[in-house]
Formats: sequence, structure tokens, C-alpha cells
Amino acid sequence: MVLYATRALPDKGKFRATLCLLWTTLNTIIIAGYLIEGSLTLPVAKTTAMLVPFVVAGIIAGEHIHDKVDARHFSIIVFSMLFATGIVMVLFAR
Repeated sequence: MVLYATRALPDKGKFRATLCLLWTTLNTIIIAGYLIEGSLTLPVAKTTAMLVPFVVAGIIAGEHIHDKVDARHFSIIVFSMLFATGIVMVLFAR
């Protein structure tokens, strides 16, 4: 999806908005699945709540970077972060 969006949406603002909507939709579906199967317990909710300030800080940093960085560097940053996230997910997959 990211590779398709990169080619179909060369404007970094539209690209970013599209991926935000995609991830929000996917995460909502995943959370609904957790609720249905009972995996979302009180301790998990508390831990998640403690992480909210970091999500907000990430959003603020992302807005700042998005406004200051040209499209080429923005793409490099996005792909680097996605690559790093993929590596972490592979290393810590159960």
C-alpha cells in the first residue's frame, strides 16, 4: 500500500493523510477484534493510556517535520521508519 501510495500520491500531504486514514481504519478493526476475543483487559488499557502522551508527542513532531522537510527527505524518513518498524516487528514476533 505504501509503495502504491508513493506513486499515486506524489504530494506529501495527500500521501500522509491517506496513510493516516489507512492505519486508523486498520487499527480500529484490530482493536474491535481484541474487544470481541477479550484480549483488551484493564491492565492492557492502563498501559495503553500511559502511552498516549508519546503518541501525541509523535503527532506534534510529525507535523513539525512534515512542514519543514522537503518531499524527497520526507519520503526517506517515512520509508526508514517503516523499515525500522518492520525489523522490530519481525524480531519481536511471537
